[in-house]
Amino acid sequence: GSAPNALCVTRVKMLWDDEYLYIGAELTSDFAVVAKAVERNAVIYQTDSDFEVFVDAEGSCHGYKELEVNAKNTVWNLMLNRPYADGGGERSARVATEGEADYYEVNGQCTATRVLSG
Repeated sequence: GSAPNALCVTRVKMLWDDEYLYIGAELTSDFAVVAKAVERNAVIYQTDSDFEVFVDAEGSCHGYKELEVNAKNTVWNLMLNRPYADGGGERSARVATEGEADYYEVNGQCTATRVLSG
């Protein structure tokens, strides 16, 4: 087949074992890379170019996990109890503190980003 005619191309490889999910991604874009957010669990998708991974182990669209990361390696982890269209809401360290029902965070997570120009 032919290559996609797109302004943005993403290639991803994923691997998992009993403890970890490993994700490698290469993103190519004709657009400028924007990365303003530097605080963990900031709402980065509203202002920044970001890479997002959604994990729905049960395939139910309920309780799925989301990882977002920008070019500055700013990370936002969240879980949606159900889709926004079904009245769902975010669970994260952005909206709640540890011990509260809406708290969700990924401990021991390692991430890295590298931006190449040219």
